[in-house]
Amino acid sequence: MPPARPNIILITLDTVRADATPLGGSNPMPFLSKLAKEGTTFENAYTTFDSTPPAHFSMMTGFYGGWGAAPLDAKETSVPYQLAQLGYRTFGIAANGNLSLKTNIYLNAFDQYSCLYDEYTALDGAAKDATLKKADALLDHYGAAKDDFNRVMVSTPWEKVLEKFDRQVKPGKRPFFAFLNVIDAHDPYLPDPRSYNPAKEERRWNHTGFDADLRNRKGIWDPELQDPSKIADAEHRELVTETLKKTWGRVWSTTFDLNADEIAIYRNRYLYEVRALDQFLAGVFKVLADRGVLDSTVVIITADHGESLGEDHLISHSFNNMGERESTLHVPLLVVFPRSFGYTPKTVKTPVTVAAIAPTIYDIVGVDWEGITKMTLPTNIGRSLIAELGDRRPVYRVTAVVPKAPRTTPDERERTSSEAEKRLRSLGYIH
Repeated sequence: MPPARPNIILITLDTVRADATPLGGSNPMPFLSKLAKEGTTFENAYTTFDSTPPAHFSMMTGFYGGWGAAPLDAKETSVPYQLAQLGYRTFGIAANGNLSLKTNIYLNAFDQYSCLYDEYTALDGAAKDATLKKADALLDHYGAAKDDFNRVMVSTPWEKVLEKFDRQVKPGKRPFFAFLNVIDAHDPYLPDPRSYNPAKEERRWNHTGFDADLRNRKGIWDPELQDPSKIADAEHRELVTETLKKTWGRVWSTTFDLNADEIAIYRNRYLYEVRALDQFLAGVFKVLADRGVLDSTVVIITADHGESLGEDHLISHSFNNMGERESTLHVPLLVVFPRSFGYTPKTVKTPVTVAAIAPTIYDIVGVDWEGITKMTLPTNIGRSLIAELGDRRPVYRVTAVVPKAPRTTPDERERTSSEAEKRLRSLGYIH
């Protein structure tokens, strides 16, 4: 029999494109492949934005647009708030610095929340020295700059997210809603050298001139890339200019200075880091089994956006949705139910978006979300995927949770917006 109300876990594999996983490609991830045989895979799932903050906002609220704006971006419109009204315990653990309580109003609805980026920046003394020593050893190994961005990115691995998750999960009378975000696949693409040997993994490509540090590579300082007006060839000048518009002027997010071998090396390192996340997923399910809650937990696995790896002369993401669709917007989406629900594993080919996640969660647990839909236009909210999940839908007592008027003050909203912009600048996405 299904549980009275199931635990729900939403996992986002940050920066993971669909074809970098077995859910949309051939990248070997044995544990994820096993899960896919037990759950419902949405083969044509797309994000709403190729940027972390608004994409996660869509997942957590069901709204396509509205991040940072009243009245849609509020604690009361989010999944953690709505589930808390049903008695759920809610907690979130995010590695990405753009998923901070300081920068996202709706995330403040969680009972407990940890952002590894914030914890890293708050370190001082011996703890910071120890963290930097480990981070710098990895950066030195690859010859990458020991700057703030690279240091924080290699200091917030999935192991820390799993460790915190392990401490949070426990059987109890109250079901829980958990949000987990891991960022290991994000650039700078520096795989763990204990298991990744470039001499072996990259032997087919020419390394002459290759710079492992994507954002600080020498080629981006080409005068013609820094100032495209100096390019003599009109056609190429227009191409570079239009591409830079997509990247908000970030030269490092273009590939005009890279040859095919250099792009292939970055791609290979990225794919390896995605594969390594299979261990994280296995760890999550082990924790659930060890705590005796595996049979009462629904797990949703997806990504906030993908990653361009040379498509349309672009590398990375955050192109204001103007990048190549399949690389930056096509994401994995898998829903795994406990066997007690009686769902038959299946693959759904119907196109869907991550804005469907919140409505689907509401239908799974029995929240009447009609009041939320009336807060915006019908075209600005996702549809539930409950019908695609199977014909043995668990029936729960439907509870009407009427959204209260958002209590966020204009000053709070302004502070959050300012901090979000500052964070995006510090992470190199806007100038």
